[in-house]
Amino acid sequence: AGKDTLYVATDLAPDFLEYAQKRLCTRENVEFGIVNSEELPYQNASFDRYIATFVLHCTPNPAKMLAEARRILEDGGIAGFCVWGDPAHSAQHTIISDAAAAIGLPNPTAVKRSFCLSDKTMLKQMALDAGFSRALVWNSVNASPLHSAEELVGAHFRSPAMQPDLEQLSAEQVEVFYQSALKTAQAKLHKDG
Repeated sequence: AGKDTLYVATDLAPDFLEYAQKRLCTRENVEFGIVNSEELPYQNASFDRYIATFVLHCTPNPAKMLAEARRILEDGGIAGFCVWGDPAHSAQHTIISDAAAAIGLPNPTAVKRSFCLSDKTMLKQMALDAGFSRALVWNSVNASPLHSAEELVGAHFRSPAMQPDLEQLSAEQVEVFYQSALKTAQAKLHKDG
């Protein structure tokens, strides 16, 4: 990628986009935008690469996101998608479900989706159905830039995917849930180092 390459960084969550802007602030060839991955505001065949990291499993309609990614890629373009694979190897992303269970809340909808694409055969077929000519699929482990329990839990609780579940709870229930998640995160971070 040369100096004339334009990078477009998007997210639906303003917090995550702000984080990306801070990390990439010295680059002049990066545009930022709050964008819904199921309704991309870009012309057909306008990109040669498309990378979505830990997004596909969070969208309400992964097939639509895949189709949108294919639509904006030029012929011969390459797309890459990272999704959660095996819950046993993704301790950070079991924090919320474990915390909800600890206080008797149902598993949040956002968490139910976290591992919905762990079936590699199904995911490969979804990519092919969206019009991709080849699909390579494997499990990935997340190396999160979030290092403290507060950062991890805060990111989960601020994510757009969690908002519908949190809106169904009283302020007191949200606080109890948050404290349970902090306790769970602290235990998992301590265990995992």
